[in-house]
Amino acid sequence: MHIATRRLIPAYAKARYGREALPNLIDAKVGVGSNETATAELRGLLGDDFADLARRMRPKPVSLLTYLIETVCGPDDWVLDFFAGSGVTGQAVLEGNARAGIRRRFILVQSPQPTGRADCPTIAEIARRRLAAVVARLGVDASEAGAYGLVKLEGAAEAPNRRTKSTSRR
Repeated sequence: MHIATRRLIPAYAKARYGREALPNLIDAKVGVGSNETATAELRGLLGDDFADLARRMRPKPVSLLTYLIETVCGPDDWVLDFFAGSGVTGQAVLEGNARAGIRRRFILVQSPQPTGRADCPTIAEIARRRLAAVVARLGVDASEAGAYGLVKLEGAAEAPNRRTKSTSRR
């Protein structure tokens, strides 16, 4: 080790630089599952008919979102997820509310991205089904678990990409 400047910025040189993996700071040590765990969770809620779709979606484990929400949010906070995917954030909030007797609320936003399946045409539909299955499994009224609803924005996918032209003068 040597001191690079008077401001005491330490530096070091390694004897050799091999391939290194960055450490995973949020892992099984804090009770967080893997993407494989998340796929199994989604299959458990929606059934084996969704096995292939669940694998392709690469959902996040509920335990990861639970860990993050409980670390950052208070018991009456709102949780906003602009990229909701299969709705795992909503599931984490609903299960956390039921477990702790609190009332966090959430807003999930998901574009109507197609799945290629006639029985479940969009990823947003998967999220809706996931949340309905979680509420049914918890055996609570949706309003007790942290009320949720579905708002479908018609024409959102067809909105043109508008760019504004700057007209400022110097």
